[in-house]
Amino acid sequence: MKRRRHQSDTSEVALMAVMTKAMGAFLILMVFAMQYYIPDFTAEQIAAIVNRSISGVRQDLASAVERMKRGDFTKEELEELQRQIDVALAKLSQAESDIARLQTRLDQSVSQLKRIEGDRARLEAEGQSLRAEIARLRAFDPSAMQAAIERLTGELSDKLAEVEALKNQLHKLSGARALSIHMQYQNCGDKIIALAVARQDGRDGKSTSLIPVDGSTAYTPVGRSFTSTPEGTNSYFTFLADPVYGEEVSQVWLAHRALPGDTYAIYLNDLNRAMEQQANTQGPSIEESSCHVRLSIYDGKTNLNLDQSIGATNPFAFGKAVRVTQDALVPVNTSSSEAQWFQRNLLEAPCKALTCDPNSQEARKTVFGLLEGIYQYRLSRTPTPRIQVDPNAVNQIVDDLKTGFLSGQFTQNSLSRFAALAIAPPAGSVTSGAAPGADIIAEARKRLADADIPLSLQREFLTRASQGWWSTDEFERRIQSVAKTTASAPSPSGPTSVENPGRVIALLRTLTDTGFMTPDVAARWSVLVKQMPPSPPAASVPTGLNRNEIIAQMTNKGFPPEFASFVAGRMMSGAIKLDDYIYAMKVTKGNTPR
Repeated sequence: MKRRRHQSDTSEVALMAVMTKAMGAFLILMVFAMQYYIPDFTAEQIAAIVNRSISGVRQDLASAVERMKRGDFTKEELEELQRQIDVALAKLSQAESDIARLQTRLDQSVSQLKRIEGDRARLEAEGQSLRAEIARLRAFDPSAMQAAIERLTGELSDKLAEVEALKNQLHKLSGARALSIHMQYQNCGDKIIALAVARQDGRDGKSTSLIPVDGSTAYTPVGRSFTSTPEGTNSYFTFLADPVYGEEVSQVWLAHRALPGDTYAIYLNDLNRAMEQQANTQGPSIEESSCHVRLSIYDGKTNLNLDQSIGATNPFAFGKAVRVTQDALVPVNTSSSEAQWFQRNLLEAPCKALTCDPNSQEARKTVFGLLEGIYQYRLSRTPTPRIQVDPNAVNQIVDDLKTGFLSGQFTQNSLSRFAALAIAPPAGSVTSGAAPGADIIAEARKRLADADIPLSLQREFLTRASQGWWSTDEFERRIQSVAKTTASAPSPSGPTSVENPGRVIALLRTLTDTGFMTPDVAARWSVLVKQMPPSPPAASVPTGLNRNEIIAQMTNKGFPPEFASFVAGRMMSGAIKLDDYIYAMKVTKGNTPR
């Protein structure tokens, strides 16, 4: 029988060759790497191996020691003993290595233990923090948080609205500029003239109707007195004196933010027109005099000038309306009806202490506060530079005038006359003259004492007269200017305002100009207010008259309160008859006050 023939494919042979080579290479690597292999025993295993090694070494050493004691060694036994010792030493060396490995493991374990302790402390702290956070979250009130969120959201919306409003205002103010109105008047005695300015806001830089109508912007309030300065404005008075040009009083009114489209109505108020300011100036009477006022209006781009006279005939005057544009300050041309509206706006405005209650404490303080510096200057002026004035005497006179005026000892008229008694004569007038004799000085001293002149003023006046400050005629005229005059007795129902009918006659002219009454009716009222009370005055109030009711009737018809108070006082004193009053009221057109 023939043997079966075994055939091998070439690929199988190649595969077997590769596997054989790979296994051979692995075995070679194992042989060379075995010496570097260190088994990874646990600490317990290493300790057991060390204990066994040391125990075996002890046994071998004990056996060798026992045999050495017997001392019967053959050469082979000595060689065997040497071999055992070498083996024991090798085991000891291995034990030392194992001990070193065990020490390394121990150090690693200690380090790991320390790390574990640190991690444990850290985890405990984190756990404490987490417990606190859990407690906080358990105490959290969602509704309160939601309410706080809604409140803060509302506040944020309000703040955003404020920011938007401020942005709009800033944009609006970007075109703003300062507007100044400078008023000045010279050599007008003790007149106190004040500016009153009414402002009409423009809308988005566009001017509105000059006369306010429904839906248009109204003017800011004015008054027949010192009007308070609204926010964004300032006003101040100054007094200047020059040897050549004389005295000058000026007032500056300043608006810090004048915007394009704004309109300003400018008024002039003669606040203390009842005072006999020019008693010692040899000028016209107060009813006949007027003061020339110059206005200069400037906005940084344009300057406008206005000249106007103001006095007893027109104590409250509408001056001019000006309008601020993007490029310039322009005057507004007013028609007759528009000018009458502005004039009536001032006449119907509130009338406060200085104008309509000149004897009040507030009015007295205001008047003297404005005139004190003027009096100080006038009393310190001399006819010639060679004459010296005692400043202490001047200060004492001013203090005595202030005390007497504020206490009500004398009126505004008396204050003006007293303050002018001892001033130097005007420049260019006759100043030289013989000093009065002793008898004339003595008589003058008695006449001044009878006129209740402050003692300090008496002494200084007579001292200056002795130095020849005035001529004989001027000396006599000054004494007569401060002499007492007989005044009408006051009405038992209140003041009658009989001291200055010229003031209300001036109001009549204004009322006629504004169409409040016809010229014929104004003439009738003029006759009534000029009628003087009976002399001697009536002992009692006429039957059926009530002062407050008369004032109410007239103000309801549109009369200015000052005019109504004057007429009521004249009626209470018996100067105006009831029938004449009723007829005059009937024919007066009037209007309903605003």
